[in-house]
Amino acid sequence: MERVSTFEMFIFIEGLWLCESSASTTVNIYDPCDAAAQNTFWDSLLSVKNVSNKVWILAGDFNVIRFSHERKGCVTRNTGTNAFNNFTEKDELPEVRLFGKRFTWFGSAGKMSKLHTFLVFEKWFQDQSDFVEICV
Repeated sequence: MERVSTFEMFIFIEGLWLCESSASTTVNIYDPCDAAAQNTFWDSLLSVKNVSNKVWILAGDFNVIRFSHERKGCVTRNTGTNAFNNFTEKDELPEVRLFGKRFTWFGSAGKMSKLHTFLVFEKWFQDQSDFVEICV
């Protein structure tokens, strides 16, 4: 581990991926709930990423879903969903599939959502040919 930096909504952990001796940055995220604040957050996060030559892994609570089937008993806001999907597609951030429970957040009256997500910059999959895409 080279450096750990903490900010209001995320923690950076920079270091060396030992299996391949490649530089990487893992970012643990707690995203705001407000759609406008999320867009500002994503833009600021990517501005930091764009000055780095390391592969990034983003993981955490993004407080938004990507698809309507990731929510049950809750109102789906397409604005946030569309903006998040644009963020992931524009910046080549494929989602690592999660196995196990379908939802990661449970509220009252049977409300459920999949808010926790792992995103890995496309370059990671190109550089790590033997990377297994499974998270539990």
